[in-house]
Amino acid sequence: MNRCTKMVLSCAILLTSTASLIAENMPFPQFRYRADLDHHMTAPAGISSMYDVVTAQYERYKEHIEPSQTVDGGYYVRSTATDSDTTTLTVSEAHGWGMIIMVKMAGYEPNAREYFDGLVKFYENFTVDGRSLMAWKIQVGEYVVEDWWTGANGTATDGDLDIAYALLLAHKQWGDQSYKDKAIAIIEDIKNYSMNMNTKLPLLGPWATGGSKENGTRPSDWMAGHMRDFATATGDDWWTSAAQEIYNAYDRFTDTHTETGALVPDFIDNGAPAPANYLETRHDGDYYVNASRVPFRFAADYATSQDSHAGASLEKLMDWIVEASEGSAGNIKYGYTLDGTPIMDDVTSAMFSAPFLAAATSHEKYSDFASSIWSELQQPWYSESTDDFVDAMWLLSLLAATGNWWGLDDSNTWYDMEGGIEGDHIILDHFSNEYGPGNAQSHLGQLNGVIWGDDKYGENGGDTTYYRGGGWWYGFGTSTAEITAKSGDVILSRESENADDMNLIVPENSSYLSINVNISDDGAWQYAGIGTPILEEITAVDGDSTETRSTYVDLSDMTALTVRARGNGDVRFSFGSQTTKEAEEYYEANRDEDDAAFYGDFGYTVSLNDEWTYHTIEMSEIAASEWSPLEELVGDDEEQWGWQSSGITAVEAFIINFIQDDDNETDFELEVDGIYFNGLTYQDIGLRDRPVSLISEADFTRQTSSLATVSMNQGIQLSFTASESDMAAATLYDLQGRAVQQVSQSAVSGANSITLSERGLSRGVYLLHFTLGNEQMIQRIRLQ
Repeated sequence: MNRCTKMVLSCAILLTSTASLIAENMPFPQFRYRADLDHHMTAPAGISSMYDVVTAQYERYKEHIEPSQTVDGGYYVRSTATDSDTTTLTVSEAHGWGMIIMVKMAGYEPNAREYFDGLVKFYENFTVDGRSLMAWKIQVGEYVVEDWWTGANGTATDGDLDIAYALLLAHKQWGDQSYKDKAIAIIEDIKNYSMNMNTKLPLLGPWATGGSKENGTRPSDWMAGHMRDFATATGDDWWTSAAQEIYNAYDRFTDTHTETGALVPDFIDNGAPAPANYLETRHDGDYYVNASRVPFRFAADYATSQDSHAGASLEKLMDWIVEASEGSAGNIKYGYTLDGTPIMDDVTSAMFSAPFLAAATSHEKYSDFASSIWSELQQPWYSESTDDFVDAMWLLSLLAATGNWWGLDDSNTWYDMEGGIEGDHIILDHFSNEYGPGNAQSHLGQLNGVIWGDDKYGENGGDTTYYRGGGWWYGFGTSTAEITAKSGDVILSRESENADDMNLIVPENSSYLSINVNISDDGAWQYAGIGTPILEEITAVDGDSTETRSTYVDLSDMTALTVRARGNGDVRFSFGSQTTKEAEEYYEANRDEDDAAFYGDFGYTVSLNDEWTYHTIEMSEIAASEWSPLEELVGDDEEQWGWQSSGITAVEAFIINFIQDDDNETDFELEVDGIYFNGLTYQDIGLRDRPVSLISEADFTRQTSSLATVSMNQGIQLSFTASESDMAAATLYDLQGRAVQQVSQSAVSGANSITLSERGLSRGVYLLHFTLGNEQMIQRIRLQ
């Protein structure tokens, strides 16, 4: 019986809203570039890493969204990049990015539709000249003034293109026809007022028509992917031709006006680079802050259209930047002249790096460079950005790079981060290939393999306890067995029974195990396999006291094993248990000289096929190997040697066995992207004492879908009811995993409360971990 029968947040924490009652049709995450889907792009990292990085960047970006003071229920994106005089509240391009992001992040963000509808309300309040186009600049105080270059109530084409596109995506996401109706009205006005009907390229805005900049265009507005979906939504093929004309214009310019053969400037006028201060800065004719978005725009189009011209244009850009940076993402500079000379040689920014990440996923040959950018963007100095422009383009580029960019014609490819399993479960491994240097090769090994406490942070925090442990995959087999990686590299050879490099079981830039197994017939029974300790050795150190705990894990509460796999042949999923070892010792001590040596395990055999399948095996189905000495022992004394009676409570390893059939040479192919122990929590296997920050956010934030907002100077108070007296504790962690506030107290049977001070803390997102005895609650909160 749970000690914590009721645990609620008090009124000091105000939930922003409840989740939408209408389910999403394209919920995040989609991860379209994964192994079980046909695709033409290359993922930059494993699924677990991509999920963590995208959601962390989203949480940073979300800090820029604020409620309107004049539009009831409205929201806007607070601009931090446009004016140094702080007079600008927001601009239409920032607003359009926010609308797209909310549609794409629905499924992770529980209040996405509320935010989106609020952004729509704000947009509608600031349309101009009786059209459906949004005023480019909204001043602090939420009003529009005449702008020095757009004129009264001027609009900017890029913002309107993104707003229209976001509304089309919202119609696909939530099914509300009003979104599509609004989008079509904007699309018609864009065509009539914001497109050059001769060149079919975007104007700088309606204000440019008939003036000196009528033949000006901004390459960052070249959104071919948007235009293809405009054609789909409206039935107007003019938009399809406009999309193609973008790449024609790109070729004409790069063939004529740039020594790099790839770069375009912030602005183009009459087909040539715009002069300095043409519209914004002295770098208007260079590859600068506007043009930095071009690689992302082309990649977003290619992700959904597979258009060959888009792909060729991306190759031009990527071939140049790989050479210019010498293949190192840290060498991507802050802007370039059109001859490739860096504008700021000593400055890097996600504004320039992130769009190239999206572009790098377009072709497999750039996969190493994509990994370089991916790693570079994880450096802590990048996350110090407070610029909405940088944070938005960074997030949009991540969505495109990770396969979370979809269009009107795409089907739902939602990836269940819970592994397709309902209820409590733990992940033995999801093969993220991102487990960090030297810790482990499996998910549980990672959780158990990180040193923490003073050893981790180098501080005297009074916490000297740490845990270390396992999760290393290994191979084994008889003399005729050979295990090879997908790359063809030999992992286990017929000449040696030692695993050479089990890191090869997960292909580079993938998120699944992939191996081939060949067992040749030599007239004797042959086998091969791979396995991993569930935790390996656990060491606890507290001051001068050191304790080494058992390598065995108690799985007595486990209800089922689930493995998501595909391949061919019969494979056996089994456990290395304490009972098996004891049975072997007993059998070997008592067998006759003519009896076979001991073999056998507790497991279950499944037949693979070429479709990804969840194989769920109830614990009651786990049994000893047929015709084995172990099966004989179980038959003789179920109470002593049976799986359910004792073996399940002490397990040290998970094993995948490949066994030769009757008398034939056997070839196996196996791919696995998830192994799950159902019915368990991480606390059940001895990880309850670890700080919550070391269990990756992907594993625990799903325990609650809400994000609470706490006003500064009010304190963080939790109210709860305990069924009996026990110890209660609350710890607040920042997103770097550091405990920033902590309090513990005795709880009495009945109503209780516990309060954390927010004194000394900055505004932002934190993780609140509350425990009552062995029960726990985890809640994301925002201090503001």
